[in-house]
Amino acid sequence: MLRLWARKEAVIKARSEGSYAAVGGVDVLDDAVAGGWRCLDLTLMQAPGYRAAVAVCDQPGVTVTLHEFAWS
Repeated sequence: MLRLWARKEAVIKARSEGSYAAVGGVDVLDDAVAGGWRCLDLTLMQAPGYRAAVAVCDQPGVTVTLHEFAWS
């Protein structure tokens, strides 16, 4: 359930809809999301047990790269 919430939040933020958006109307079960968006789960090596996602425009050439840095 937390995975879906993180995905919904990523899509709502990417669309600039803010916290007033109808979360129940956002379908994020598939990576392709209505309106030309793609939602991807992120694996955070330094935060096991947490869920994260990113939503990007579903356009050719758009890629997502995750960089993690060690905290000292």
